[in-house]
Order: sequence, then structure tokens, then C-alpha cells
Amino acid sequence: MECRDLRYAPSVTRRREFGIEPLAGTLTGGFREFYSAELDEQRLRVLPWRLLTSRAAFLREERVRLKHAGLPESTIAGYSEALERLISEQLGPERGSFEHAYMQYLYLGRRRA
Repeated sequence: MECRDLRYAPSVTRRREFGIEPLAGTLTGGFREFYSAELDEQRLRVLPWRLLTSRAAFLREERVRLKHAGLPESTIAGYSEALERLISEQLGPERGSFEHAYMQYLYLGRRRA
């Protein structure tokens, strides 16, 4: 079983090379609505996640996300091919699963009485 981080996974810059801007709703500039809301005890918890997945499942998920964002199929295809090449270059031949690391942001607050 392959179990390595994709430390140099495609960044926003690489996506932009294919005409893919950050997807709407990704909070690329922070969660302004949360910080401007009148809440008591505002907290942000950052939860690191590790997901064991296959390359095929990872690539399928990326394609689906981009399709739901309304990107043209030609853009999705070009990006997907480049992503698959990059993963193969970094991890070598597929040998089962790999570990995909990402962060989950949990915003907590209590309404003021």
C-alpha cells in the first residue's frame, strides 16, 4: 500500500494555468461573514485530515468538483490529464492507495443573548 503525502499537489497557481479559478464558496479570502457576525466566543478550529484513497477515486472526485463548478469539459480534461501526470511523477507507478492530506476549517460561535 502506497502511503505518501502529495506535498506538491496542484496549487491554485497550477489550476489557473488551465483557466480554473478558485471555486465559489471556497473562502479563499477568509470567512468575512463569520468574523463580522455578532457572535460570542467566536472560534476557529483547524482539523487536519488524512484520507486513504486510490488515485482513480481522487481523480474522479476532482473531475466531479470541476464539472459541478460549470467548467467546460475541455478545461477539465486538460487539467485532469496534467494532474494525473503530476501524481504519477511524484508517486511513481500506482501501487494501491495513497494518503491525501487536507484541512477542514470548523467555525464556532454562539449567538448573543
